[in-house]
Amino acid sequence: MLIAFAGPMGSGKSAVSRALAARLDAKILSFGEYVRVCARDRGLDAEDRTVLQDLGQMLVSADATTFVRDAVRWAGYQPGNRIIFDGIRHETVWDAISALGKQNAERALLIYLDVPAGERSDRLRARGISVEAISAFNSHPSERDLKLRLLPKADIELDSRQQLSTLIDTILRFLD
Repeated sequence: MLIAFAGPMGSGKSAVSRALAARLDAKILSFGEYVRVCARDRGLDAEDRTVLQDLGQMLVSADATTFVRDAVRWAGYQPGNRIIFDGIRHETVWDAISALGKQNAERALLIYLDVPAGERSDRLRARGISVEAISAFNSHPSERDLKLRLLPKADIELDSRQQLSTLIDTILRFLD
């Protein structure tokens, strides 16, 4: 089973991904971590979010299928294993994950997490991200129109203001 999480920065994708992976004993593939590895391999600043957004955009634009194939290999995924994809930012990446599921005769599920903009901003500021940086990140192509591109493809949309345990229980019920 392939389970992917999409949603804006600060929507809780990583926390929900980690909790679900633990409950399902699944591998987790953080696209953010994978792009950080790619940045380090290229001698880029892997701590600069703008660098990571630009590199991720470049890798996906070059060939989303190759990007996903290389990322799942990096994560140690084998067909038949459960894997959680944390941080879907591009429609073409979801399409490549969906195709991988079909190729391996596995269910692929897209979950869209959302939270009101004010709550997202509060969460990001709590991480030490300035209002100016949040605005810049939100205007990047990898964030801009994310909801418009990925929500229509989602199997389920969840409000991440709910308790983490409630979100996980809702997802597990949906999987049954």
